[in-house]
Amino acid sequence: MKEIETWRCRVACAPMRKDQSDKSEMINQALYGEEINVLEDLGNWVRVRLQYDGYEGFMEKKLLIQTTDQEQPYYHILSHQTVELSEGPMTLPFGAQSSQGSDAILGLDWSINQFLGTPYLWGGKSTFGTDCSGFVQTAFRVMGIPLPRDAYQQVEMGKTIHFVNDAIPGDLAFFSNKEGKIIHVGICLGNQEIVHASGWVKIDLLDQQGIFNREIQQYSHQLATIKRLM
Repeated sequence: MKEIETWRCRVACAPMRKDQSDKSEMINQALYGEEINVLEDLGNWVRVRLQYDGYEGFMEKKLLIQTTDQEQPYYHILSHQTVELSEGPMTLPFGAQSSQGSDAILGLDWSINQFLGTPYLWGGKSTFGTDCSGFVQTAFRVMGIPLPRDAYQQVEMGKTIHFVNDAIPGDLAFFSNKEGKIIHVGICLGNQEIVHASGWVKIDLLDQQGIFNREIQQYSHQLATIKRLM
C-alpha cells in the first residue's frame, strides 16, 4: 500500500470542494499551515483528508505544498495579520499556523472577538468568511480544544445542559429544523446571549425557545440542546 503523503496548505485559506472542480460546492477549508493527507493524486487536483478532524474532499494541488518539516507551527491569534512567508507577504486569518504565530492561549473571549462581524460563508472556517460550525471549531481549536467540523457531529460532544438559565459562557447551543435535524450551532455567552454565524458572526438573545434575532425582532432558530465541553 502506498504511504499517505503529508502536505500543508500554502495560501491564507484554501477551499475544499465536494468534487474535483472549482465550480463544485465548497464543503470546508484548510488554513495556511494546516496539515493535509493526500489520499489520491488526480493531476491538477488531489483527494485529501485534513489531519486535524478527518474531513475529506478535493483540493487544487497548486494550493498545497509537500512537507517533511516536523516543526510544530504556532497559531496566528489575530484575525488579519500580514507576515513575510516563503511564498511572499501574506495576510493570514485567525487560526492559521506558521513559525511566526504565537504560543499564547488567550481564551474564548479573544477567539470570539476575532470573528465578530465575519460574513457567513458556507464551508468557511476563517475570519475571512465562516459558517456556524466552522466558527465554533476554529475558535475552540486555537484554545487547544478539538471539535469535529459539522454541527451534527459537534452535538455528540460534551455533557447535556437542560435549561438555558443553567448555561455558562463557552457552552454550545444547538438548533434543529422541523424534522429534528441539527442545522445550527453557537456559543453561549451568559446573560442569555449567544454568538453565532448567521448572515455574519454576531450576538443575539437566547432563551428556551431558541435564538431571538435582535435586528428583525423575531425568533430565527429553534433550540434543540445545550452541551458543555469545559
